[in-house]
Amino acid sequence: MMAIEQGKYGLWYSKGVGFATKDQAQAHEDGPIKTPHPAAKDSDQKSSAAWVWVIGALAILVLGAVIASNSKSTSSLQSKKADSDAQLQEIKYQRLAREQVMLYLKDPESAQFRNQIGFCGEVNAKNSLGGYAGFKRFIAGGKDMVFLEDDKRLEAGAFQSAWNEFCS
Repeated sequence: MMAIEQGKYGLWYSKGVGFATKDQAQAHEDGPIKTPHPAAKDSDQKSSAAWVWVIGALAILVLGAVIASNSKSTSSLQSKKADSDAQLQEIKYQRLAREQVMLYLKDPESAQFRNQIGFCGEVNAKNSLGGYAGFKRFIAGGKDMVFLEDDKRLEAGAFQSAWNEFCS
């Protein structure tokens, strides 16, 4: 602190500023007296705390929205990929089954397929007389495991049991 000095002409000086009285100079030297009202201090603290909570809550909401949005889009992409993979796998199974069934037909070039799901479906092809015999259900389990609905190699009811278990 600088000292209060009395200068020329009877003025009192504090920090290079002249005053008429010593009390004025001392007040200037000490600076303004700050005595905040107690209620104002509590109010400021409460107000600051409230803003911190509001900003924190908004930040959490925004973060939650961003995470949810990313989660939905990621989940959606994963779901689409899984669907696409499943469709591709189904196409492979159907093609393989058709190739296997065609090995057992008298006229494979005439084969017509319908209602096929995986290794099960229906086929219609020309018989020895050159006419279509009508659609028959089939189960293709491998190169040596192709069975048509009226297959004589199977016991009565065996085809239907297999169809119910693997194709329905």
